[in-house]
Amino acid sequence: MHSHGLLGRQHVPTAWKRNTIERAINRLKQHRAVATRYDKRGYVLLGTATAAALVIWLRT
Repeated sequence: MHSHGLLGRQHVPTAWKRNTIERAINRLKQHRAVATRYDKRGYVLLGTATAAALVIWLRT
């Protein structure tokens, strides 16, 4: 029997993409402005998330 490790039977590139997406979402959640937003308008939330993503991108 083969040991599949932490990735299980999931295709490795798919697992890497999923990990990257999960890390990005978790980094966005660390920004209070994104984590505590309850906007009625989608474009306002999108703008807040975009601003937080820019801050993350510029710091890396």
